[in-house]
Amino acid sequence: CNIQAVLDHMVRTGLNAGGVTYKLRGYCAFDWRSKELTKVAIALGGALSIGFNLPGSWMNAAVWDTSNAGGIVGGHDVSPGGYGPPAAITTTADGVVVSSWGRLYLMTWAAWTSSRYVDEAYFMVPDFLWTGIDGVSPAGVNLDGMLVAMAAIKGGQVPQLPDPAPDPTPDPPPVGGVRFSLPGGGL
Repeated sequence: CNIQAVLDHMVRTGLNAGGVTYKLRGYCAFDWRSKELTKVAIALGGALSIGFNLPGSWMNAAVWDTSNAGGIVGGHDVSPGGYGPPAAITTTADGVVVSSWGRLYLMTWAAWTSSRYVDEAYFMVPDFLWTGIDGVSPAGVNLDGMLVAMAAIKGGQVPQLPDPAPDPTPDPPPVGGVRFSLPGGGL
């Protein structure tokens, strides 16, 4: 499919799933060749959407890199949702974690920043954020903040991430007069 056409449809009409219509408030293309911008876009938006040229050899590889790329077999759309080596893949390589074909892959920074493979990347702001009671995303940003961040990302600027909020749950007070016995007589 044409990724921009799908995203335009998500903004205008939305996607109905289970009787609920899910829409995007907006989206923007961004320069994926910037590692910093990519990392902040993932931290703010969660999953992104990219279109890329798929080497046939990557279909059977957990790590997608320029060193194991063969001939291009077609285009593909995946959702990057993290960066760094994922725990699910035994590797020391670093890059962007993508989801495709029901599993996770690691696209190294060399492959990610190469225009030979990735040729479009999009940051999306859903109309209904994945927020909790406080109305902010896991990154600590509300909907208006996400729209401001989207404008910065679109302009090639790295938006400021909010400082992490302190944990509102205080540590429980110590309980006195309780003894624990460990095997071997330890306390």
